[in-house]
Amino acid sequence: MPSFETLIVATEGACGEPLRLTLSLRGSGDSPVLRLVPEEEAPPVSFGPAAAPTRAVHVGDVLVADRATRSFDLVNESAFPVTFALRAVKSGHANLGPLPPFDVSPTAGEIPPGGAQPLSFTFAPDHASVHFFQLVEVAMAGGSDAGEPSAPLLQLFVTGRAWLSSGFVLPPAMSGAQSLLAPPPLDVSAAAEGGDAAAAASEEAGSHREARWAVEA
Repeated sequence: MPSFETLIVATEGACGEPLRLTLSLRGSGDSPVLRLVPEEEAPPVSFGPAAAPTRAVHVGDVLVADRATRSFDLVNESAFPVTFALRAVKSGHANLGPLPPFDVSPTAGEIPPGGAQPLSFTFAPDHASVHFFQLVEVAMAGGSDAGEPSAPLLQLFVTGRAWLSSGFVLPPAMSGAQSLLAPPPLDVSAAAEGGDAAAAASEEAGSHREARWAVEA
């Protein structure tokens, strides 16, 4: 919002007479605004007493030792460039191995006014759990005297679920064990013709057996 300040400059002229100059100063400051798009795929979520808007990013459901990746754009709606930095502040279940279950990249960068920075979210779990999550803050880099990121502009609640096996819904025609184990024919017409040929061959063999029994009798 705009602010006003008056500055009075006092000095002496060439003949020693006092001079006063009044300056009116006016300035305005805008807060940086970052938005994650597409917004419909990152709905708002409440995560305790958050200091910034929080968006939910569900990377996906995967099998153990598999991975999933989703991409979003971090859009700068400010009238000036924004240098951002990402920092993880809370986490759920961790991997059993040394690698973390989530990876967000890049973790820092500069976005020009009206520009966008693609963010990539990768979920790679090494055991089954539905409690994987990571709370990531997006803040302006170098916003404090100590060089640390300033107060968060946006929070990202990143989640993922890992399963040991997957299930499928099958139609009634495939509900039996026989139909599940038998491979389908590559060519339905060829399979039908093969079935007719087999039936004719069986019928011919039966006729030969009957003729042989009649001769022996």
